[in-house]
Amino acid sequence: MTLETDLVRRRILFTGLMFGLVTPAMAQSVPPVTGSPLSDDLYQGRALSTGGLALETSRIALAKSPSPAVRAFAQEEINEQLAFRQAFARAAATTGSVPRLPADQAAGLSARDATVLQLHQTGSAGTPFDKLYVGTQIDGHRELRLLNQGYAANGSDPTLAAIATQALPLIDRHLAILQDINNAS
Repeated sequence: MTLETDLVRRRILFTGLMFGLVTPAMAQSVPPVTGSPLSDDLYQGRALSTGGLALETSRIALAKSPSPAVRAFAQEEINEQLAFRQAFARAAATTGSVPRLPADQAAGLSARDATVLQLHQTGSAGTPFDKLYVGTQIDGHRELRLLNQGYAANGSDPTLAAIATQALPLIDRHLAILQDINNAS
């Protein structure tokens, strides 16, 4: 993790704590994405939930970011997340597997992700927003990488394992772009 990313993460947590949006326990709890193999529906649920935060914050970035590089990345992320949603829908149609969100995400986003989304919605536009957005995207892409890597190696459904495998080079590419944007600012 870069110093800037760590500072952005701390700023998000501090702001959330300040406004009573995040409790100290929430600040420490990040849902695990590795360990024992995930069920097919839980893998899809976690991927859709984490991707949902990436999608929604990218939509906000299109309106708030002054940076052409950030806006271009945001549009690419939106397109990619919509494509993955379609891939999961096709998989569900053929396998009958319905995505199941983790218990802490019954409403679609975890409390942590809902807080992060709110900070993106209410935060200032411009450079502070770009730093927040890029830091959030880096963290989310790292989480998605671990999730997809784990399912690609241990998943039980070949169709979903193929989706996870196909996601990995795209996630790596996005992480490289995000690091470039982060380093340029």
